[in-house]
Amino acid sequence: MTIDLRTPEWYALLADLGTEVERPGFAECLVRTLSAMLDFSSSMVLIYRRDDTPFIVHDHLERDQQDRFTSAYLSGIYLVSPFYREARTCHTPAVKTLKTLAPDGFKQSEYYKEYYSQIGFSDLIGIFVPLPNKACAMISLGRDGNEPAFRSRDITRLSITLPLFAALVRRHWDDGNAVGPENTKNTKSTHAHVLEVFRTFAHGELTPREAEIVRLILLGHSSKSIARLVSISSETVRVHRRNIYAKMGLTSQGDLFSAFLTALGIEGKPEQQAPET
Repeated sequence: MTIDLRTPEWYALLADLGTEVERPGFAECLVRTLSAMLDFSSSMVLIYRRDDTPFIVHDHLERDQQDRFTSAYLSGIYLVSPFYREARTCHTPAVKTLKTLAPDGFKQSEYYKEYYSQIGFSDLIGIFVPLPNKACAMISLGRDGNEPAFRSRDITRLSITLPLFAALVRRHWDDGNAVGPENTKNTKSTHAHVLEVFRTFAHGELTPREAEIVRLILLGHSSKSIARLVSISSETVRVHRRNIYAKMGLTSQGDLFSAFLTALGIEGKPEQQAPET
């Protein structure tokens, strides 16, 4: 239940949050304070670090959501997430919705259907706070399929209070690279592997232009979006897609996504096939 931000109750929450800075309970208190501003059914606080896999600081997910997220997302699927890509390029604190960040074909992508929709999210908001050492804190707030999408007033509320929250987040995590396990050798190795797989996926079978189109498909771009990005016609993109599938022995975008998962070392096959868009 949200509260009036002009009431003593709201200022008491802010006072509690301030006292939790540099304490273990800060992330949980931060999410609790945000829940007084807008309704959401799930939340997650992550640190995206330079040259490393994301690190989950705090989450409020159902067990099946948590298992699905950690098993695949942290194994490499994060690389094609709109939130990850925003976190890696964000230079100032910002509030962004999935709708504003995702490519125009994202909801038809296998990534969306296999992870976002299967977990049950109907909408997501990300609060991004850049940290030192090219790291970024991201607070993800989600609504499930039974709830309405976030509205402009929700974004406005968060944007108005963002400078305060960003200052507290930066004070708490004043060194983004210091967050997480002390020994990050394994996670850094995983991240390097993920980057290399994405960069070289199917290179031996495809032309450089076809490989570029494959990467854009995996990121959730439609044929029209790809055409704009690489300055060719949508029909030419469709021809490239047919050639890609033929060369790789695939029949659909679902097969392509499964092949990418296999290259990452992740088991799993999407249950649905995305239409050619």
